Amino acid sequence: MSKNKDEKNKPKLESRNEFRFNHATRHPNFIFGKEGRKYKGMGITHEEKTFGKNNMPLKDNPAKTDSRKAYIRNGIISQDERYMSDKPIANLEFGKEDYANVKSKRRNYQKNLKKQKKTSKRSR
Repeated sequence: MSKNKDEKNKPKLESRNEFRFNHATRHPNFIFGKEGRKYKGMGITHEEKTFGKNNMPLKDNPAKTDSRKAYIRNGIISQDERYMSDKPIANLEFGKEDYANVKSKRRNYQKNLKKQKKTSKRSR
């Protein structure tokens, strides 16, 4: 099979900007894309650390009715759509400063993904 056929069959990242509840982690996630049957996103939590790593603090909690401190978890979550809520959560949104940080994290993820694809082709 040629490289062109593999690249054509691979699902592309469909852009999204929404919050969905992740039933596997029991936390809301900010979803920035969907690739095939998997959602790509960032976890939101109230914990300062997750698995010994510091989480990124948010200035404002995305849930306006919740006064507790909120954080974005380290790393990007890739979760099958069956574990996510059917509909987006309507009453969550990032503040201006927080959204800029989230966009930056998303760009870095996509940039690193492109670098990985380039290096994996060379190693063949």
